[in-house]
Order: sequence, then C-alpha cells, then structure tokens
Amino acid sequence: MAEEGQPLQPVIMFNPLVFGGILLIFLGVLLVFLGFLMGTGVARGKTEGGAVVIIGPFPILVASSERAAKTLMIMALAFFGFVVLLFLLLYWLARQPASLAASSIASLKALLHDPLPHL
Repeated sequence: MAEEGQPLQPVIMFNPLVFGGILLIFLGVLLVFLGFLMGTGVARGKTEGGAVVIIGPFPILVASSERAAKTLMIMALAFFGFVVLLFLLLYWLARQPASLAASSIASLKALLHDPLPHL
C-alpha cells in the first residue's frame, strides 16, 4: 500500500492466455494481409469460400459452392466433436475427488510442458 501523498504504482501482471490471445489476433491479421497480397494479380483458378456461424446447436452455413459447403460442414462437425469432448472432460474432472482432479490437472500440465518425456 502506498503512503499517504505517494502516487499509486500500476500493477502489471503477465497472463500467458491473454498474451497468447493477442498474439493469435496479430497472427490472424498478418495472414489475412499476406493472403490479400498473394491473391492480387492474375486469378489462378476458381475461388471458393464460405462461412459457418454456430448459434447454440444450430449451424448456419453460407458457401459459394457445394464443395466448399461440404468442407465447412466437416470442419464444423469436427469442431463440435472437440467441444463435446472438452465439456465431457471438464464434467469428469468436476465429478472427481479434489485430490484426483488436482493430480489429473498436474498430469495435463506436465504433458503440455513436456509432451515427449520419454525421449
């Protein structure tokens, strides 16, 4: 705590998730910019595109071709499967005793820091 009359010093905390999120945003902007630069000039072929917006359990798909729509639907289903597995993992961790959940989380952290400990 600061003495009376002393200015408060700002507290700057480093959060790796916030830093990673900001880094991913800048990387995305860079990739869009590079894609724009590489896409300018002579057209090299047919361009296809699309988007998937998921509102609750309902996917809304917009695509320029049937091929793009199939690709986007496969990607949306894969993402949906990943989210379901993540929710099941979190549900399983929440139902475990605190000691088992803590050891499971510690194991996951160790795996993320050293994915190949046997090598």
